[in-house]
Amino acid sequence: MSEAAIAKKAEIVKDTQALLNDAQSAIVVDYRGLTVAEVTDLRKQLRDAGVKMSVIKNKILDRAVEGTDYEDLKSTFVGPTAVAFSNEDPIAPAKILKNFADDHDALEIKGGFI
Repeated sequence: MSEAAIAKKAEIVKDTQALLNDAQSAIVVDYRGLTVAEVTDLRKQLRDAGVKMSVIKNKILDRAVEGTDYEDLKSTFVGPTAVAFSNEDPIAPAKILKNFADDHDALEIKGGFI
């Protein structure tokens, strides 16, 4: 792997660590099985509540939580992974994702923190 690629990945890990550290809460989900329309609807609900949802590679998440208080989340970084971050309302992502999961069996809440 080239030095430029390694530097870029290191920057992504650093940005992901910043997202985790700045967040009041973060919820890790598996979105496999949702349609594009369902994911779009979920993202809109989250965005309206001030929550950012990002699909992040598991290896990036693994490295981002190393040596932090969030290391226990490593076991949730399996399969397709998205993380909903909230810097404003710590309850909003959990509430929205739980309600969405009740109506959509395909959405699996894997873990998180407040």
